[in-house]
Amino acid sequence: GAINTNIEKAAKAEKDRLVAEAKIKEARAAAIAKKNQPAEVAPEAAPEAEATEEPAEE
Repeated sequence: GAINTNIEKAAKAEKDRLVAEAKIKEARAAAIAKKNQPAEVAPEAAPEAEATEEPAEE
C-alpha cells in the first residue's frame, strides 16, 4: 500500500544520500591527493539532486 511505498521512497532517498556523500568524500580525497583546487571537483560532486537520480551502485 501507500505506507510501504513511502517507506521504500524514504529508504531509497537515504541510500542515495549516503551514496552522494561517499562520492563527495572520494572526490575531496582525490583532490587532496592530487593537490588540485577543490573548486574543480566540487561542481561535479556537490549537486545531490543529480546523485539522487542515478541508480545506486549496489
